Amino acid sequence: MRIAVLADTHAPKRWRGCPPTVARHLAGADLILHAGDVCNAEVLHELAAFAPVRAVLGNNDGPDVCAWGAPPSLTLDLEGLQVGMVHDAGPRAGRLRRLRRRFPTAGLVVFGHSHIPLDLQDEQLGLRIFNPGSPTDRRRQRQGTMGLLRVDRGRLTAARIVPVTSPRDGPERSGVAHLRARFATSRIGSASARPCRNGRLAHPVLRLAHPVLRVVAPPQGLLDRVGMAEEAWQGP
Repeated sequence: MRIAVLADTHAPKRWRGCPPTVARHLAGADLILHAGDVCNAEVLHELAAFAPVRAVLGNNDGPDVCAWGAPPSLTLDLEGLQVGMVHDAGPRAGRLRRLRRRFPTAGLVVFGHSHIPLDLQDEQLGLRIFNPGSPTDRRRQRQGTMGLLRVDRGRLTAARIVPVTSPRDGPERSGVAHLRARFATSRIGSASARPCRNGRLAHPVLRLAHPVLRVVAPPQGLLDRVGMAEEAWQGP
C-alpha cells in the first residue's frame, strides 16, 4: 500500500490548487492522509480525485472540514498496521511518550501543526512518529515537503519526507535570507548608491554624504553566522 501524507496546506491562502509537484507524488497513491489545517474542505475533495482521503481537524479548520467528516483524531488499520493521526502532538519534550499514551496500539503516529518535517522512531516504545511538514507553507524550513509511506502486510517498509518546492519557492523566507534580499533590492545595496571617500555614502537622489553616520552592509560572514544560529533553533 502506497500512502501520501500531507499536513498544513492552509487553503486558500497557501494552497490555491494542487501544486504539480505534489500531484506527481499523489498519482498512484492508494491512500492520502491529511494531518489537519486543511482550512478549506475543497482541498479534500480535490485530493479525493487521486485516492481515498482520511483527515483530522486542525486548529485552523472550520465547520466545512468538520462536515466533510474529519474528526479531531483517528486510528486506522492499514493492512494490519495500526496508525494514529492527530494534528497537534504538543511540545517536543515528552512527545513520544505522550503519543504512546494517546494511541496505545499504534505502530505509527502521523501529525502536523509545527510545519517541521520529522521522522523519528523509538525502539523501546515500539513507536514511529511522522510529520510530513507543509507543502505550501514552509515557514522557516528550506523547502515545502510532504510524506510518502509504504505498508506491506502490516509493516511499514518505507517512509520518506520529500521536497515539493525549490528552496526559493514561496513568499516565506528565513530571517537571514530576508535580510539579504532586502539589502540587495534596496537603494543602499544596489548600484544606484555610490560610495564616496572615507566610506561615506552618496545617494544619487538625495546626494547624502554624512561625515559621521554611515550605512554599512552587514558582512557576509556575520550573516552566515546568524544563519547557523538560526538553523540551530529549528529543531523538530
